Amino acid sequence: MEDGSLKDIVVKVKYLGESKCQVLSGDVNPGDTLVIKNTLSFKDEMANEMRGRNN
Repeated sequence: MEDGSLKDIVVKVKYLGESKCQVLSGDVNPGDTLVIKNTLSFKDEMANEMRGRNN
């Protein structure tokens, strides 16, 4: 936000490789600074998905 405070938003991203991703949707504008928290790596997400299929 312009006053330097933070607000929570949800964004959808596409992993591009080499620790880079593209924002596909969300309330984000060019020049915004994003602080990423509580994320899973693609590898972790796939492992969780496979565990769910095996149970």
